[in-house]
Amino acid sequence: VKLPSKIQKIEMYRSSLFKILNFSNLTVIRVCGRLTYNNRIQNISEIKTTYEILKHFGSCGMNYSQHTKTDLTCVIENLISAYKHRERIYVGAIEHVLKESNFELLKNHGILLMKCCGPLVVDHTPKARQLLCVAIFAKLKSLNLVDVQHYNTYLQVSIENKMRINYTEFLEQMSCEPNEQTFRLLLKAVCEVGDIQQAFKIVTAMKENKFLANEELFNVLVLAHAIRGGLNGVAPILKTMQSAHVSASDNTFRMIIRGLALYGDKAEFMKSLRMYSNVIQEKDFIHLLMVLGTKGFHSWFSEMIEITGLKQISKQNAEEFTLLCIALIHLGNSEAALLYYKQFVEPSSVPTGDFAFPLLHEMVIAQIVNVDRTIYYHF
Repeated sequence: VKLPSKIQKIEMYRSSLFKILNFSNLTVIRVCGRLTYNNRIQNISEIKTTYEILKHFGSCGMNYSQHTKTDLTCVIENLISAYKHRERIYVGAIEHVLKESNFELLKNHGILLMKCCGPLVVDHTPKARQLLCVAIFAKLKSLNLVDVQHYNTYLQVSIENKMRINYTEFLEQMSCEPNEQTFRLLLKAVCEVGDIQQAFKIVTAMKENKFLANEELFNVLVLAHAIRGGLNGVAPILKTMQSAHVSASDNTFRMIIRGLALYGDKAEFMKSLRMYSNVIQEKDFIHLLMVLGTKGFHSWFSEMIEITGLKQISKQNAEEFTLLCIALIHLGNSEAALLYYKQFVEPSSVPTGDFAFPLLHEMVIAQIVNVDRTIYYHF
């Protein structure tokens, strides 16, 4: 697919924006003193700003300049629905609710806003998503609306965004007492980034508090040791599980596979896939594609297909797969996104002329398309 010129991209994006939002081309929508129709938008960053604002208001059928408390209720309902059904979430919607909400709304929906700052915001980096979560948490804290559930939600979002957590500092800064779930989330947070030293300290604290050493605890330790030490690192944890009479499950084996993908040794990753290929379901497969794409190991996926036998993405998981591709584009891994899209999306399954168009959309938004030279993608 030959990419168009910068001007063509902007005009294409403008027209498709109206198409997505179901607005007629005669609709005039004022955004920050600029018009998206008749007044020519000169650069892609303005297109992106327009897109962020209009996307969530378009779903309510309202103009940005006319928003009311009813609009706010609509946006909140859309966020609730999007989070529940694992659909794409836009930062503009979160920021609008945060800015316009009163005390009662923040009291009722503060946790929801934090939860929405995870991977469903596919057009922002994990760091940017985390900064938004931090801002929401800070506002809730300033209003004295924070309890242990908010801290636990903050940890869960940090895990999803792969943020490093300092276990000691986090507990010291808590304005309330942690509960067992807090410790389990702290353990998961440090294990997700392979921080074995902090994991040991947290396990010790959990033992002192007489928290149960269950399968979930061992599974995250398996993940951390796989990330840091490969298969050799995993072996002692599996042995300890056996001694503690905790059986390894399919979830344990999935943790091993994901940890080895993050470890970065192709031979060990493929070996683990062969050993435990029967535990990989379609959703697990999609998650592994994301890990490989993020780490730059997307060329491994053809062998992964051969081993697992998963050659198609079902309609049930099509939305999640699309979000994966979009997320990779905004992480700067467009090559992986295009490679996956070519493999799993049949041209006949999309309207004529729309093949790969969603990805091109996102590449324009992300401003990663080099407009000074011609780029060809062979589908």
